[in-house]
Amino acid sequence: MASAVTSTSDLQVTYEDQSKINRFACHNSKLEEIKEELVNKEKELKNIEESIGEMDLYSTLNDDEGFNIMEGEMFVHFTGEEALEWVNKKKEELSREVSTMKDEVDRLREEMNNLKTDLYAKFGRNNINLEADEQ
Repeated sequence: MASAVTSTSDLQVTYEDQSKINRFACHNSKLEEIKEELVNKEKELKNIEESIGEMDLYSTLNDDEGFNIMEGEMFVHFTGEEALEWVNKKKEELSREVSTMKDEVDRLREEMNNLKTDLYAKFGRNNINLEADEQ
């Protein structure tokens, strides 16, 4: 009498299975990189938003002095109006980058979940580890 349960030793890892495992690993690595970069971009965006508030306050008190803003590795002098325009442009740019990165995180997670579903269906949760290590 044949058993309906397939033992793990009977499972063969096909080229397609290995490709899915590799894609999952690559996506997981990319996801971690993006999440780390996203944290930095969100901090930068928060700093820019705080700068805008302070520039508004400072420029009303000292209209003539302007601002020195670090761009790359050097400071550039801007009038109050130019500085505010530059910072607002930088804020828009960072907001777009953050949004794009969040979309990429969602896309990677969705594809990883699909790969997990396929791989767990074939190998079972106890036979393949597709969960990130919690630190």
